[in-house]
Amino acid sequence: MSSIPQVKLHPLAIKALRQGHFWITEDSFTKKFPVSVDFLQGTDEEGRPLALLLNSPSHKQIKARLWRFLPSNEKLVFNFAQELSFRIESALVRRLELIAAQERENYFLIFGEGDELPGLFVQQLGSVLLFQYYTDFWYKFEDLLSSFLLSSLAGHFPSKKFYLYVQRRSHDKKVVLHQLTKPASQINSTPLPPLFSLQEFSVNYFIRLGEGYDFGLYTDMASIRKKLIPLFKKSSSVLNLYAYTGAFSLLAASCGVASITSVDISRKYLGWLEENMAANHFPTSFIHNGLNVSVEKGLEELLKKEERFDLIVCDPPSASSDGQKISSALSNYEKMIPKMEKLLSVDGHLLIFLNTHTVSAKKFENKILQILQQKKLANVFFVERLIGLAEDCPTKKGFPEGSYLKGILLKKSSQDYKKRS
Repeated sequence: MSSIPQVKLHPLAIKALRQGHFWITEDSFTKKFPVSVDFLQGTDEEGRPLALLLNSPSHKQIKARLWRFLPSNEKLVFNFAQELSFRIESALVRRLELIAAQERENYFLIFGEGDELPGLFVQQLGSVLLFQYYTDFWYKFEDLLSSFLLSSLAGHFPSKKFYLYVQRRSHDKKVVLHQLTKPASQINSTPLPPLFSLQEFSVNYFIRLGEGYDFGLYTDMASIRKKLIPLFKKSSSVLNLYAYTGAFSLLAASCGVASITSVDISRKYLGWLEENMAANHFPTSFIHNGLNVSVEKGLEELLKKEERFDLIVCDPPSASSDGQKISSALSNYEKMIPKMEKLLSVDGHLLIFLNTHTVSAKKFENKILQILQQKKLANVFFVERLIGLAEDCPTKKGFPEGSYLKGILLKKSSQDYKKRS
């Protein structure tokens, strides 16, 4: 342990760590961190060891991540390989029951800080294991990491063989992807087909790994989609805004929804959606209408046609781009909610999401309630349910960045509708 350099931590960083946070963000203290080492001992201002950190000098904002706290007044033997192996196995064991249910082929086997493996996410996408690094630290331990995960998987699923890919995740969203080709005895080292499919709740989805920063399906939404199946089954018409490749539209079709409308400004993603539709043999016939316009224009068009929907799903990116205009998803709800209310059937549901760690679930709920009050819709809607990450996407108290995805299910009150009529 003596070979690991000690660095003093800012008092605010120490406070955050003790409250459950994992990150040491850039400050006047981090500027003194050495850049050529993998691990750091974080100390308080009096030089007392506090935490073992993973060094991340190349990251623009996060300069180190908590691995674990250091015991006081004890001699510590640090074996990173042993601790890493234990945490990987623990993460997999937590998901064994979920995987055994065989309801889907996409899972987060490792969910970063939620599994105490900071900056590391691993998705299983059918026969593909996709390692996603949010810190360059993990590149240095790639062989160790892949070996431990494959060994752990072999212990529970001995007959499976995987393709292994690594993706660097960053704010610039550049596509940085490479394939791992060893150990050859445990993995498929041949190139992966550019297009492959997987199933989630009996729905087929096409995946294109490496074509873009994202690959066609958001696995962190899988448990949410499962919980919403009863709601979709009792809806006869669904409007899917910011449809992307159509996960909610496909879910609607699988649940027997008769009329589905998908809105997305990207022609590419709407085409991908149609490919997904064609790849499935849904039990009942339905009408699907794809609108290749901005959500703002799509809402206006549907209002002119006096369309009505039993369920509207709105899942915008944290910053949406309509042509040259970039705007906040949260502030957009001030304009969108009144329009969506007019498109909702009596007793209909409005499902709205926010995908950012900068706004807490409580702040999101309060903001939506404030909008409803300002737009005189407080007696029209009531909050039926709050929605968040679950199952293979665990979150940690004190680490709001891990709870980035949140949703609110609003129901339109038929009683107030009658009063206004």
